[in-house]
Amino acid sequence: RLAPPSEYATNMRRLGLRHVSQEDWTHRAAPFWGEVAWSAAANSKGWKAFRQYGWPLVRSALAMRHVISAIRQGCFKLTAFTASKPSLSEAQKEADRMAFLTDC
Repeated sequence: RLAPPSEYATNMRRLGLRHVSQEDWTHRAAPFWGEVAWSAAANSKGWKAFRQYGWPLVRSALAMRHVISAIRQGCFKLTAFTASKPSLSEAQKEADRMAFLTDC
């Protein structure tokens, strides 16, 4: 499901990831959508894929126009996240802390 980037970042932190950061990549990724649509329509491999995968792929391809339009209107953003897993000692400390809080 689609959600605001802040919701994904919050969930990543809840799952124990550290150093969670996010960056708007809309300007970097937006050209990709148009290129994919164009290459699929103008390329024999694209037409072969349409025949092979049928209606679900056609429906996805048609939906791309909505993504492109939403990006142009500024109501669809593409966000990249980075995070790191805690070290074993950090994870153990957190588990010990949670066990202590549960015992209280």
